Amino acid sequence: MDDFEDTPASEVAYREQHFAIIDRILDCRDRYTEREWAVVSLFYKCGESHRAIARMFNCSPGTVSYYLARAREKALS
Repeated sequence: MDDFEDTPASEVAYREQHFAIIDRILDCRDRYTEREWAVVSLFYKCGESHRAIARMFNCSPGTVSYYLARAREKALS
């Protein structure tokens, strides 16, 4: 993780919460369709952008955003 010595406590808390949500998303593979899991993996594990993933799946970046939002929703429900 980053060195948080000079980072305000609120930002550290935000980052910790953000990483916890990502961990939860990646731990819930069985809740996703194959396509959702592919998008989640490319975004969170490989660091691909919405635009790059959209090109791979021949869809719009908005559709990629939708898949990621659905994955977060499923993981946190």
